[in-house]
Parts: sequence; structure tokens; C-alpha cells
Amino acid sequence: MKGFVAVVLAVAVLVVAGSEAFAFGPGGMMGGGPRGFNPNYGYIAIDPATAARCLSFEETVLPLKRRLLDLKIEMLTLQAQPTPDTNAINAKFAEIYSVKSQIKQTAINQQVKGLCGGKGRKF
Repeated sequence: MKGFVAVVLAVAVLVVAGSEAFAFGPGGMMGGGPRGFNPNYGYIAIDPATAARCLSFEETVLPLKRRLLDLKIEMLTLQAQPTPDTNAINAKFAEIYSVKSQIKQTAINQQVKGLCGGKGRKF
């Protein structure tokens, strides 16, 4: 029994030490790996016309995104009730899905689907 506990403990120490060594990637904490310490890594320069289309799209869907946030807050409030009403929660999920579909349809209609990437959702 003591030997088994010692083996389990040794494996646990090795796993923790190994995960600590690989936590920051190949370059360590300062990013000396293939990416280096480049603040522009992952960003692709786009032409001004595409940037204008993306900005127009974002301005168009801003009210929908605000409505989506309000619906999510309402849904979480419904879920936090002592006795949650499943029908009301399902109705909120349906509303959330509807607003998300409107946002995606707007992206398709304005032909920006896949153009306005960045670090968030790619519409």
C-alpha cells in the first residue's frame, strides 16, 4: 500500500512539473518561440473598402447584439430562480437563436461573412 501511494505521488509530481514546463509554450514566458514577442501576430491587414464594409456591418448589428446581451441576461435570471420555469427558459433560448440568426443573415446579406474576422466571432 505504501509503495502504491509513493508511485501515485511520484506520478503526480511529474505531471505537475511537466505541465509547468510546457505552460508557456516553446519560448517560455517572454515568447521567444516562433511567434516571438510580436504584438501584431495574428492580425492581417485588410484593404480600406473591406474595413468600411466591416464597420458598416458592425454598426448595423449593434442593436441586435445589445438585444442579444439583454436576452442572455434575462435567460440567466430565469435560470437562477429557485424554481426555474423550463417553458420560459426554452422561449428565451428560442429568442436568442432568432437574434443570432438575424445577425448571421445580416452578415450574409451585406456579404461580409468570413471577412470581418479578428479575434472574435467570424461573421
